[in-house]
Amino acid sequence: MRTFAFFSILLAAFLSLSGCSKDTSSGGGSGSGGGTNTPGVINLTAPGAGVIVTNGTTLTVTGDLTDVDGLSQGRVELRNKNTNSVYFQQISGTGGVTFYRFLWSWVVSGITTLTPATLKITCVDRNNNTITKEIDIQLDN
Repeated sequence: MRTFAFFSILLAAFLSLSGCSKDTSSGGGSGSGGGTNTPGVINLTAPGAGVIVTNGTTLTVTGDLTDVDGLSQGRVELRNKNTNSVYFQQISGTGGVTFYRFLWSWVVSGITTLTPATLKITCVDRNNNTITKEIDIQLDN
């Protein structure tokens, strides 16, 4: 009888412990998706800060985004530094990959004088963590 009771207790302990497992799907942060909730990285290769882009030419924005948690989207925005008017904006879904190479372009138009502008790149991961990188450029006629 004691052997039966011992094995019953052992079986109950095994079954209760085998139902426990560590949940790694939340990433330890807010939002959904797995991972480590580590901030992403924006690597902007072009244009360089201070570049002057003239009417009729193409402003090409290149670089890459990385995030071990998986990327949700990348965005580029070009704004007039004085008036905050948006000249160009593009959003790219990244499909949850951890590395995304971007190439965004816009033909500059409507600029009548040397105009300071801010180019802003935004990276959003699957946990809704957001990082940005800004550089100042100039637009000219």
